[in-house]
Amino acid sequence: MSVNDFIGVDFGTSTMLVSLNAKPNTKVDPTIPIGETTAWMPSVIGLDEAGLCLYGEDADRLIDRKKIYSIKTLLAKDDYVVLIDGTPVDIDRAITELIELSLKRAEKNSPPNTSALFLDRSNIYLSCPAHWKTNPRKRLSLIAQKLGINIYPDQIIDEPVAAGVSLIMSYQQTGNKTLNGKTLVFDFGGGTLDVAVIKVEQPSINSDLQSLSPEERTKKLTPTITVLAADAINKAGDDLDKQIADHLLRKHAPITTHYNEEETAQLFRRTAKKLKETLSTNEYARESIPGLADVELSKREVEEIFKPTMDQIMKLVKSVLIAAAARENMSNLSAVKIRSTRELSSDIEQILLSGGMTRIPYIKQRLTQELDTHAITDPYLGDPEKSVVAGLVHPNVVSGINMHRPSFDFFVRYYDESHAEIREEIIYKAFTPLHRPEDSHLNFLPSYRKDLNPPEGAKSMGLICRRTNGERVDINDNKPTPQLLVKVGQGSINRPNHFVMYLDGRIIFQGKKAGKGRIHRWPVIHEGLSLKFTPTRETSRADSWQLPHPYWHGGE
Repeated sequence: MSVNDFIGVDFGTSTMLVSLNAKPNTKVDPTIPIGETTAWMPSVIGLDEAGLCLYGEDADRLIDRKKIYSIKTLLAKDDYVVLIDGTPVDIDRAITELIELSLKRAEKNSPPNTSALFLDRSNIYLSCPAHWKTNPRKRLSLIAQKLGINIYPDQIIDEPVAAGVSLIMSYQQTGNKTLNGKTLVFDFGGGTLDVAVIKVEQPSINSDLQSLSPEERTKKLTPTITVLAADAINKAGDDLDKQIADHLLRKHAPITTHYNEEETAQLFRRTAKKLKETLSTNEYARESIPGLADVELSKREVEEIFKPTMDQIMKLVKSVLIAAAARENMSNLSAVKIRSTRELSSDIEQILLSGGMTRIPYIKQRLTQELDTHAITDPYLGDPEKSVVAGLVHPNVVSGINMHRPSFDFFVRYYDESHAEIREEIIYKAFTPLHRPEDSHLNFLPSYRKDLNPPEGAKSMGLICRRTNGERVDINDNKPTPQLLVKVGQGSINRPNHFVMYLDGRIIFQGKKAGKGRIHRWPVIHEGLSLKFTPTRETSRADSWQLPHPYWHGGE
């Protein structure tokens, strides 16, 4: 076993995939088949007649009331128990068993001499939707730790970021092409749609690579990756399957009554999924449902059914493009806001299609037309479903990424006149977005703001950062005092004590006077991280600090 051998687990809303990077310096498909007939297995949980839990294909074969398709989404809803046919099921325990099954299948089907990786589990990495905040990431982290996977919430990789890393490393390891500039990642699976804009800058090589060790050479050749923006919505393939099934039920009345209403709906939904998959490469599709009906569907019908959802999706795409442009052009935000989707995407080099839903031609058609750029899938994987899990086996690359928002908490610490600590409170929870799709009006300056209420006797206040596990994040190489320390102001409607953080890392810590500065990178946390914070001068009215900033109050 090598220190460069990593396992990736893509716990998707609809499917599970596992990858193994046993040959880190070559580009081969790292996916390990874990499904009965495919590389992936359904992430479905069900109950048999005896009340025992079934997983994967065994659960998927049950009638609908005996199973649940999207148990992953319940982590984000803070649900802990789900009723399956009236029986309460512990969500975290069920997910633990589901991931355990995927790892056992992967171990069985993995290459020789790699079983030690699955026993040790120290090099296993997970992913999650880009819009997950602190709580669901913590739950997934705790589930992983029960399985012996020692991973913290800030080490769980956003799904579209993992897909982007897979493409970057595909090009780098094959040497056929160098990925540079901006890529819009469109990751559309069964349960969520994730969109991200990733900027890649290739390194300039000024030294003799042959004199370097393999590790130093890899580091020297690794490009600089910045996630300019990312977001997600719970709109995906499962919703379309239901919409198609409802359409088919209206179009083809069942010819017999051999099945009850529940069984009929389930048969139509399974048929809808088959028809949808067939129409990814054909103009028409036809299926027979024994004892019910012969059904047919055209590509045009699917497009008409899907159009309202795709219109909503394009709004998300534009929102992410606005956030990406705003991060680089904060001082000219009003110009950014009035741009069309095509104008905002003018510097996007390509669209990466990831996830099974991107097989639908209509999706590629809408994206390429409205963004006026070409769309690709990872040419070295074959299946768009594999992009996320393939990117998870490059954690050393991910650790150097500049993210689009902090993956750690910010606290304010209050001090009395003698500089003794009074108390501290959290003012920003890790992963809280700095931009939201609904904030589309022209005067909005993407930011996070929190008004502060100093306790009685507080004379000054300082800024502290911590990981989600409570570990202190050093600022400027472990300086002993907070880097933003200001006197507490009197507080008023016009100038209350407050904390503001902008998309580009600028921070205002307002007390009697404003402490200002910038954290230039939002890194993925690794041991020994020290944030680099640069205090800034007092600014003029013309400076972008002084722009009006309507705000929203943060929190979960």
